[in-house]
Amino acid sequence: MMTFLSSMLGTKEDVMELENNIDEYIFFQFLSAYQELLTELRSKYGKESHDVLMQYLEFKHSETVQKIIEDRGILNGISR
Repeated sequence: MMTFLSSMLGTKEDVMELENNIDEYIFFQFLSAYQELLTELRSKYGKESHDVLMQYLEFKHSETVQKIIEDRGILNGISR
């Protein structure tokens, strides 16, 4: 697992810095929700559950960003 973290965050100091900047309670809530979602998805997607969930998260994030852009009129060259 540390190898994975190393490739994503660089060094042990990077991991420690991240931990210092994350609210422990919010992270616990996130981790609990993530584990529940994976449990729900495993029956249909098996080992691919994490990948499917991350793809869906990226999709929903891009949808939200697109909506913000549209709401601000940026796509039409109109800024509010």
